[in-house]
Amino acid sequence: MTRARTVALIAGLGRLPQVIVDALDRAGEAVVIAALQGFEPDLPGHAVDAFRLERLVPFLDRLADRGVTHICLAGAVRRPALDPELFDARTAMLVPRIVGAMRPGDDSTLRTFLAIFEEHGFAILGAHDLAPELLPVEGVPTRATPGAEAAAGARLGEAAVAELGQTDTGQACVVAGGAGVASALAADDDHRLVENLVDREVSRFGDLFETTGHLPGPRPQLLGLEIEELLAVVA
Repeated sequence: MTRARTVALIAGLGRLPQVIVDALDRAGEAVVIAALQGFEPDLPGHAVDAFRLERLVPFLDRLADRGVTHICLAGAVRRPALDPELFDARTAMLVPRIVGAMRPGDDSTLRTFLAIFEEHGFAILGAHDLAPELLPVEGVPTRATPGAEAAAGARLGEAAVAELGQTDTGQACVVAGGAGVASALAADDDHRLVENLVDREVSRFGDLFETTGHLPGPRPQLLGLEIEELLAVVA
């Protein structure tokens, strides 16, 4: 007999956790909500189990005891300060692996934690698995249709972002004049994009290409006014 799915949402800050919780509530599906201590989201009507990274393995044991079968990560967190005195013996054994994963970047860190979750028997779900409406439909969702130059820029941006992903050095870039001219570590890092555009004397317009790994996105209303004024196309 197939075991019923029980989802744990390890939530961070921002509005994405609320979107997922709302989708699960509409589906009538129970959810266990947890958060890294210091990054607890505001989710009215839902209890949040806060945990410390130094006690990661006991936290995973706690999820298993509550019948959790699947884990979804959603929301913003930053690397916490770790207290060596708080590590339990089993989590301490993971420290060299975690520290080694943190050196290359956030993507490497995330992949390592997902692998640890899977090794403890949990299946991983993406935010879009629980709230499919987060993904934009394929094609052009606007009344204005980009021309050939914008389409070529989108292809160039896609290739540039794929390369950034391989090196874990960025998740968004701006294309202008047939070349990538600026990038950002996070898809919503407007400030860094603007600084790069100013440094390279790109006044207007460029095309923004960003990954959809940071959901919801890409949507113009998520951009700051300063960078929005510099852009012609968001892809």
